[in-house]
Amino acid sequence: MKIFLKYFTVFICFLAVFGLSSVIAGAILVGLQKFIPLFIQSIISYIIAFIPAFFVAKLVWKNTTINKLNFFSSALIGGFVLGSIGFLGGFVGPIIFMPSSNQGPLLGIFITGPLGFIIGLIIGAVYYIVKIRKQ
Repeated sequence: MKIFLKYFTVFICFLAVFGLSSVIAGAILVGLQKFIPLFIQSIISYIIAFIPAFFVAKLVWKNTTINKLNFFSSALIGGFVLGSIGFLGGFVGPIIFMPSSNQGPLLGIFITGPLGFIIGLIIGAVYYIVKIRKQ
């Protein structure tokens, strides 16, 4: 894999997982408004969001350098990459094209992200099967 494409893939996966994790962590921490100031909540949610984003980026980085991928890794990488692209497209797209819509980012969270992940799993698995048949 070319190095630019590898960096781009890892960055997109990191960004998507970080965005989704920070939204989830922020939603969980909003119930603690009486006990923790909002500034501290945002710092905590970003720290919590960084952890899964780092591990997903590390997994994608490690599995794109190995020439011999197994079935599970190939499917998982496809799922992470297409799921991340679907999530970012569905989350940022409505914000850009319809800024007054308050439910626009839900498209990325509930529809395009999971759908992209499932399609990516299938494409990654098919890629592995086709690659094995060539060998």
